[in-house]
Amino acid sequence: MKPNQLHTADFSLPAAELIDVVSKFKFHEPSEDALVNWIIKEIDDGNVEDHSNELKANLKKRRQKVKDGFIYSQKVYNGLKIGRLYAAGSSQTLDSEVRGTIFARNPKKRDIDIVNAHPTILLHLCRNVYGIDAPNLQRYVEERHVLLQQVQDKCSVPRDVAKELFSRLTNLGTIPKWKRDFGVDANPPGVVSDYRDELLHIASAIQDRYPAIARCLDDAPSKKHYTNPAARVVSFVLQQFECMALCSAVHEATQVLGCNVDCLIHDGMIAEIEDDELDTLARAVSRDVGGLEVRFAVKPFRQLEIEPPEDEELETLLEHTAENFTDVARMLFKLGTDRIESFRHDPVNNSYWKCVQRAGSWFWERCSHDSYLVMVRKIFEQHEDMFDAKIRKRFSESDRVATILKEHILHDDFEKLLDSSMSIYPVANGCYDYTVGRFRPIEKDDYVYKHASWSYEPGSNQTWFKQFMKRLMPVEEELDVVLTYISYTLCPLKDQKCLMALTDTSKGNCGKSSVVDVLRILLENEHDYSRNLYLEGRNLLLTDSSNSKNGHSGSVQALKGRFLLLADEMSSDMRLDDSFGKDTTGGTGSMLTGRAFGKSDSFSFPVKFSQLITFNEGQMPQVSEGGEYWARMLVAHFRTKFLSADKFEAQKNDYEYPCLEGNRAENRQMIRQTASGIFDALLPYYQRRKLLMSPPTSFTEFRKELAADQNPLMNWFEKTFEKTGRDEDFIRLADVPHMEDFPKAIKASVSKRKRMFKQCCELEGVNVKDRYRYKDNSTYSWKEARKVAIGLKRRENEIAEDDFYC
Repeated sequence: MKPNQLHTADFSLPAAELIDVVSKFKFHEPSEDALVNWIIKEIDDGNVEDHSNELKANLKKRRQKVKDGFIYSQKVYNGLKIGRLYAAGSSQTLDSEVRGTIFARNPKKRDIDIVNAHPTILLHLCRNVYGIDAPNLQRYVEERHVLLQQVQDKCSVPRDVAKELFSRLTNLGTIPKWKRDFGVDANPPGVVSDYRDELLHIASAIQDRYPAIARCLDDAPSKKHYTNPAARVVSFVLQQFECMALCSAVHEATQVLGCNVDCLIHDGMIAEIEDDELDTLARAVSRDVGGLEVRFAVKPFRQLEIEPPEDEELETLLEHTAENFTDVARMLFKLGTDRIESFRHDPVNNSYWKCVQRAGSWFWERCSHDSYLVMVRKIFEQHEDMFDAKIRKRFSESDRVATILKEHILHDDFEKLLDSSMSIYPVANGCYDYTVGRFRPIEKDDYVYKHASWSYEPGSNQTWFKQFMKRLMPVEEELDVVLTYISYTLCPLKDQKCLMALTDTSKGNCGKSSVVDVLRILLENEHDYSRNLYLEGRNLLLTDSSNSKNGHSGSVQALKGRFLLLADEMSSDMRLDDSFGKDTTGGTGSMLTGRAFGKSDSFSFPVKFSQLITFNEGQMPQVSEGGEYWARMLVAHFRTKFLSADKFEAQKNDYEYPCLEGNRAENRQMIRQTASGIFDALLPYYQRRKLLMSPPTSFTEFRKELAADQNPLMNWFEKTFEKTGRDEDFIRLADVPHMEDFPKAIKASVSKRKRMFKQCCELEGVNVKDRYRYKDNSTYSWKEARKVAIGLKRRENEIAEDDFYC
């Protein structure tokens, strides 16, 4: 399911498009740095009750990002983009009292909210979309005050607790759970139970109406109050309509009324809007969301129960703190440059990294914020005699010094630099630098995180590996191509546009897995899977994967720094994504861009991985006709067949052997022990990488055999046309589907017939041009044709259609 493709009849409203429009807006909140610093200080001093370290972390994240503005977006659940808009680090993440304290200082700011949002939306859907009679829901929407007062009187609870009861029941919560959470002994009035029963009936109808949404949410991370599948569907459907209503209002406020909107708060917003403009927002919602009638109201800001200092005091506090701590931070940087430069902060992921030395090389590792603070404190303690007593006393608030160092001194582009080198192959004790042609230690500015865990030892034995590979692939010219591809994979700069497929003619037991083991071991990190130089990414290559390279894809982002994308044991019921495969099979200009799941930050990195797919005989995954995927595919058929000792009595043909000595685990251990020798043996093949563009004839034949299995036009093409290489011989693709002898057994559209013919041309090495000028001998004039196969003509003695099988 594509994002926003929810249900044509219910969700295809003008407001659905406004979600994408508002998702591109950048919202700017007032920074209020002095006030935020004061709130953090009050939390540290214990003057603010019931607020955790998470609140302080959210305040600091907001302080970091508020200058750049916030972009709100919906989260994606298994390819389904649905629900409310969120922005990491915005005031939306703060407690309402803290948020109110920050915004209440400006009298123009107002907290705008949709009154009774979810019940109102649900009643609208029951009446106008689902056709469900809901008298209890209607009564609550129209007589809300009366019902809340009944609950307050019967259960002796305040209004907020009574509202919470109906809010929970709307999302399929239970009355006993509400009573336990708020310590209520009395049962609520009978109308509440009727309301609950009616909501269960409505929820069942909603769950049945949107099975696709239910399936997508089944595998999504579950929260405690969403353990009920029906509750999840109801909640997200209501949130989707709520989001459409809010985006309609925001678009009307900003683009029509010209009002300033600071931030979005779930079903509301903080904005500079007058009372008489609220009705305009409601009319916009009704227009854009299928007649949904909502009411907007202004809520008073809830604030912390402590008086903030006056504006003059805050300004003095901010200037005094910033001046002193900035000076301290600058002095510490000069005094401990070496230590500080071993740390980095990644502002995109809000993570810390430390550079450590092992075996004479430097590697970057994740570390905690506390590790960073300890480093800053150690530098200060080592040189504290250089600071006066006042500074030493105030350094107990060293978090502020560390924050200044992090924001103004540490590298903001660290995330882009990490694992971005296009010239080195890193292992446990150094790297092979392809620019200088030798092994060298890894430096800090190489920014290496992912690396192989074996250590290079020059002069290691190569004999075992050479004998091992010759046994797997006895045909020398075919072995050369495979070894060249392995060597090419170990270099991060991919200047040849190709991918390799390993298959067999014996249905397994041919040695494919052993070749895969060689690559895995040369590229794996035994101690940390996230540091592997290869990625098991079969789903990324398939068309039904939600991990599109242009989407919210953590999986695609995980390809950064990888040398190999491995898709092992594929099958014929899978379909390869031609676009993704074509764009990522090398080339110095290929880039992957996208947006990670749950984040507004985008990523972009150069393609530096090879692609290797393996499948058994008859299990070739499907590939679209006429794509460039076929032209870039190197197909290596393993002719060998390894038989167990009890089955191998005599050599039946040239390529049948007894099983290799030792089991697979022992062979893997041998590969690991001789990794240095294997690399030395592979290195000369890198200079021969142009062989990948002109492989031996057998590789071309293997590829054609696979194509013929998938392209039924191949037999007719070979018998009807011949390749001449002359420019005056050409076939227009538009004429092919209408040829009289075109196989009648092929039932396909005209466009698909042309794609199939184009694929046949590419497999035979025939150039297909988009535009071609030729001389018409009958009129002696130049004409132009589109989509023309050059250097191809029909055979003079064509074979009748009945003479071949297609």
